[in-house]
Amino acid sequence: MNRIANELGNVLTAPWKERNQFVDAAFYDVGALDKQETAQLSPLVDREGSVLVVPPRGAGPLRHYANALQFITGESDPAQAVVVAGVGSSVLGAAALARNVAGHYDMDVAAIVSGYGITDVIIEGLGGWFFYGAIDRAWRQIESLANNVAAAWQDVQASTAEMCAEKSAEETPAAHGVALGLDQSTDIGTLYDILTVNPKLRLVLGHSKGNLLISFALRHFAHQMDAHSHPLDEQLTIVTLGAVVSLHDRFRRRHQFLGGLDMLGRINSQLEIPHETVPGVCHHLNPVIPMHMSVDEVLAGVALA
Repeated sequence: MNRIANELGNVLTAPWKERNQFVDAAFYDVGALDKQETAQLSPLVDREGSVLVVPPRGAGPLRHYANALQFITGESDPAQAVVVAGVGSSVLGAAALARNVAGHYDMDVAAIVSGYGITDVIIEGLGGWFFYGAIDRAWRQIESLANNVAAAWQDVQASTAEMCAEKSAEETPAAHGVALGLDQSTDIGTLYDILTVNPKLRLVLGHSKGNLLISFALRHFAHQMDAHSHPLDEQLTIVTLGAVVSLHDRFRRRHQFLGGLDMLGRINSQLEIPHETVPGVCHHLNPVIPMHMSVDEVLAGVALA
């Protein structure tokens, strides 16, 4: 108990950047980054929506980009994998997650910064979980309803069905992506931009709240594409860790993992969606803390296209 109290005191009295590091270390494998790399990272510089390219350990320096446009134009061969970390993470947590994935697949990985660390925990709390989680569930219900209506319409006269479809489109524009404008300076906007301009993208991986952001961006992308086919339909592998979310049906390569002891992930998951339960692990990915989810182990069964 004294040790816990001491650690809590350290978090509260440490400088702001160090407090961020405490939060990141509670969830992510920050030890995968060396001291020089860690020193380069600051929530004041690498803000929400920025992109950090992380190579495998020893394979080159970290590369910083303020937004998706700079990332695409600044990289001669843009990374084929993107990760989005979760609640309470700053650029340090995002970089640590990217390093784990980069090491497993031996490839550069682009990390989209999704927050400012402890600032998000204090100001936002778990609001992002519940906001995007509610949207995720709402989309699933809308699509289920749409499928049922479509099946019923098969027995209706063609002219009547067409008239009803037009009326439905007029009354529910949000269901067709019309009202889903994205701020391009946000984490979701950055991911959406990368999806639209990087046809070589092979992997999108999220953890915690990052899964909900991925779900939202992918759904927006899918509705913008509408019935048009896209290379990502068959090529993109989607992996979620620590929260089970609704993923659009057009993306066929999907793997969702939830720890058997992960209560935080469980209360924010749609457990009826197919997923793999990893026995004996919690929400965090840091191997120095007992009962962590090993990124390397869960990805062992995930082959990329």
